[in-house]
Amino acid sequence: MAQFELKYGNRRSLPELKEKWKRIKLAAKKEVSEHNRSSRATGGGEAPPPLSALTVAVEGLCPRDFVQIANPFDDDAAAPTSASAGDMGVLTAEQYLQGQGQGSGSQGFDV
Repeated sequence: MAQFELKYGNRRSLPELKEKWKRIKLAAKKEVSEHNRSSRATGGGEAPPPLSALTVAVEGLCPRDFVQIANPFDDDAAAPTSASAGDMGVLTAEQYLQGQGQGSGSQGFDV
């Protein structure tokens, strides 16, 4: 914080900076969501515009905030490939309830 103030001056408080960062992340998530929705749209037409440089930078800084949760019951969703699902550690509800994907020493659930 002190280095930031030296470089840019004391114009904003820490809570103001945190609020600004929160709004930047929300705007980036919205842009990514709209881009993904446009990319999956049917009917032809123009391709969606590329993501802004700021959105790409924010997504690179906190990629876990942009992971979409897979819903096996959503028939509109693009099905994740087995390779990408394995990389992200995606489990179905049934797999989770059977105790799959839990670390060693964890107890499974009785179903």
